[in-house]
Amino acid sequence: MARVPSSTTVRNITPPASTRIPYMDTVLSRIVLAPSIDRHASYPDTLRFPYGNGNIMWKGQWEILVDGYDLYDAVFNNGSSYVSNVVSNKEEPPSDTWDLLASEGTGAGGGDEFTLPIAWGDVSTQKVLTVPAGSTVLEVHLVILEPFDGINPSLTIGDASVNDRLMARIENDMTSIGTYDVYPSYKYHVTTDINYYFSNGGPGATTGSGLIVVNLVE
Repeated sequence: MARVPSSTTVRNITPPASTRIPYMDTVLSRIVLAPSIDRHASYPDTLRFPYGNGNIMWKGQWEILVDGYDLYDAVFNNGSSYVSNVVSNKEEPPSDTWDLLASEGTGAGGGDEFTLPIAWGDVSTQKVLTVPAGSTVLEVHLVILEPFDGINPSLTIGDASVNDRLMARIENDMTSIGTYDVYPSYKYHVTTDINYYFSNGGPGATTGSGLIVVNLVE
């Protein structure tokens, strides 16, 4: 579970709850937490695909498959992530057969959102986005879709000067499905690359996937 260090006075952290599941609110354009509901019922557009609780299966970058993608398979394509809402899905997202999981921001203006998928076999350090000078990182969300195994997998988000400036290791748990939210409200006065710093758990690591979502304003 995500924990607030005793020295933290600015950040507010929302740990995952077993009775809540994340979904994409297309009006707010951000991942939020909703009550646990029957995934086979009828939903409004913003709740069309209530994923979580182990239902989703992360498949990485979208590609043409002979048999297509199965129901609840998730992919990354052209900067955004999608979840299949049909079986034998052979269409390229975005389309009516895919529900938006998280969208890429434009990089300019207010309230922009940037999304990067992460999986257990990814490199230890990777750039999430470049923050323009004068921009403020308002929110950082780590969505664990599939628990990471291995020995003590860990992830921090920050910059080259302070690797955990935006999300510290103790502010998430990569071994538990859920959404870990941090609100650093940190302003960068010079153009800066935001990176994740990742340890996948060593030689015993074989599974794990998720999404990093960063919201910023200029």
